[in-house]
Amino acid sequence: MEYLRKIDTERARQGLSISELAYKAGVADITLKKLFSGKSKNTTVDTVFVLCDALELSAASIFTTEGEFVMTVGAEDMKLLEAIRKVSPLGKKTLLDLMLLLIQ
Repeated sequence: MEYLRKIDTERARQGLSISELAYKAGVADITLKKLFSGKSKNTTVDTVFVLCDALELSAASIFTTEGEFVMTVGAEDMKLLEAIRKVSPLGKKTLLDLMLLLIQ
């Protein structure tokens, strides 16, 4: 997966071992070793975000390629997105319902 390759490249560029990145991100190092070696293809969006956070890497940068359009998100919108990431699935559904009501 291209996004994992980008994360692993940035990890190496920063001089971090897989174990060091795992510790910094709060992820089991065996999980990262399997992901980066291709032995596991299952990862969650949350794992990708914590890895990006640990590397101080924009999540948008790993999911796009050069020349692609990337929407810029303002600081207030980013705060909202970060808060939504922490909400339970039921809470997300409730928030979406509320937001749809607000924009009608």
